[in-house]
Amino acid sequence: VSASPRLKLLGVPMSSLKVKPLPPGGSAHCTFTNTQLGTLIMRKQTLPAGAPERFGYTINGPDYSDSGSLADGEFVQVDNAQPGTWTLAETLPAADWHLGDIRCTSALGSSGFDVDPDNLKTTVELAPGDTMECTFTNVEDETITVEKVTVPAGDTTTDFAFTGSGSIGNFALKDGEKQSFSVNAGNGPYTLTETDPSGDGYEVTEIRCVNSQTGETPLGDLLNRTVALDTKPGESQHCTFTNERHGQVVIRKATAPATAPNNAEFDFYGSFNTFSLKDGQEETFLDVTPGTYSVSEVDPSGLGFGLSGISCTDSDPSGTPSTGDLPTHTATINLDAGETVECTFTNSLPNTVSVFKATIPPGGEGFGFGGNFGPFTLDDGDLRSFNVSQGSSYTISEDENADYDLAFILCNDASTGEFFEGDVVNRQVTLGPLQEGQQILCEFVNVQRGTIIIEKALGAGTGYAFSGDLGDFSLDSGREETFIEQPVGQYFVSEQTPPGDRLTGLTCSDSDANGVASTGDVASQTATINLDPGETVRCTYTNQPGGSVVIRKAVDSGPDGDFTFLDNIATPATFDLSDGGEQRFDNVLPGTYTVQEAGVPAGSSLANIECT
Repeated sequence: VSASPRLKLLGVPMSSLKVKPLPPGGSAHCTFTNTQLGTLIMRKQTLPAGAPERFGYTINGPDYSDSGSLADGEFVQVDNAQPGTWTLAETLPAADWHLGDIRCTSALGSSGFDVDPDNLKTTVELAPGDTMECTFTNVEDETITVEKVTVPAGDTTTDFAFTGSGSIGNFALKDGEKQSFSVNAGNGPYTLTETDPSGDGYEVTEIRCVNSQTGETPLGDLLNRTVALDTKPGESQHCTFTNERHGQVVIRKATAPATAPNNAEFDFYGSFNTFSLKDGQEETFLDVTPGTYSVSEVDPSGLGFGLSGISCTDSDPSGTPSTGDLPTHTATINLDAGETVECTFTNSLPNTVSVFKATIPPGGEGFGFGGNFGPFTLDDGDLRSFNVSQGSSYTISEDENADYDLAFILCNDASTGEFFEGDVVNRQVTLGPLQEGQQILCEFVNVQRGTIIIEKALGAGTGYAFSGDLGDFSLDSGREETFIEQPVGQYFVSEQTPPGDRLTGLTCSDSDANGVASTGDVASQTATINLDPGETVRCTYTNQPGGSVVIRKAVDSGPDGDFTFLDNIATPATFDLSDGGEQRFDNVLPGTYTVQEAGVPAGSSLANIECT
């Protein structure tokens, strides 16, 4: 008896049997039972479609075992599958994938299946003659990245707490840190919420998320410090929470002369309500949200004084400067994130001259002065007052300081409201002849110089030439040139890259993160250096020296002569070699090149190409 390939003879190991001899007159009854074989198909589907990852699989059934891998759209088919219990299982290629579902369909409706998603498998009861197709659908997790940015930058001590929905949970980040989470898109949307940072002197000023697939940039809810993200398989979203640090405002009172008669008290009003100050006193307002504020002084004429000066200094010289307006007796305070603004209101009695020192950035010390009032020294924020006589003239001069440039000399006569400037070139101002009752305040403002460092990255090259606003100089790899006490401003520095060498990187870093950023342009080989007051800018040039290519010709047997080569290394793009000859190309930029033997003498053929 022979069996069809699609039938299975049950009960015997082979498709034939032998019957014992019958006794005389006996009979025998033989029944042949055949079961039709089936088909089993395991198919792979991914979300998003077209994923390149391969998913491992195993198929086990009666007298059958197989394993392998499948990518999106691929399938494995088992023909002539014996009816019975089969197990189809898969393994994931990476942690950012999960099983979405397993769906099986029976062509005849006679087979059954039981899905075990926790173990990534399904058990199939294959019925005779049926075709069962099972599709394993895998979903790529979405990646959500959270980044913390503080203004000003550089707070590496404060932990900002976050809460994420679902599998994200609780976490904390410092400035500049980021954390990524792989989430199941089907369980979205996901929310991210930052704990109120006001206790650490911050507030959330921006929540911006960028979807890498769609380019969308949803903004968060600043009031509640939260953002909700719609999720789709395989997407990635990068959310940046930006916090601005609160600042502080200091209002100081100074009088000329320093000891005000009758212990006079001066009244103030404005954004910080009302308060009063005597000579030498100050009022400090802490934990102030960045923004614009105003403080005004009540007219001091009833106390016998005139308002001769309002001087404001900002700890962040690159932010919006704060200003004073004498006609309105008002200081306009532009408080940037994390900074301290100090405003000094100076009141003068008649027949006085006062000198006030201010530096950018704040904190300068030891500025020497000379002139008719004799030598004296002032630090940033200091005030010195002198009594003067009617009809006399006075000169005030400031000494040279290698670390600072004198930016301007501005004087105000509180008795007339007149403003006038001093001679910055000669570093002095001349007053007079003075009239009875004049109250003059002169402010000398200095800007600290900076440092520029030009660095050549480690490598093998030597003698790289530079030119620009810092003059001409040269550097070997791994060396640097430092330019100290440079005036604030913009500088250009270019590298003259030698033949056979290539500039591959040009980066600049500024010590003042809130100033104007310096940049490097590889195409023009030029660094644009924006030097802010008191800062250090470092620009690093990275080069990749060229190499050499040598083509040699060897003839083992056969005719010799001119062998013609074509190349894309140099111009002209052809050369000839005979046995033992070589062509050398030096100072070749890194890259991929092709050399082809295009013409050979008659009777010769290329046997081998060897490169080392």
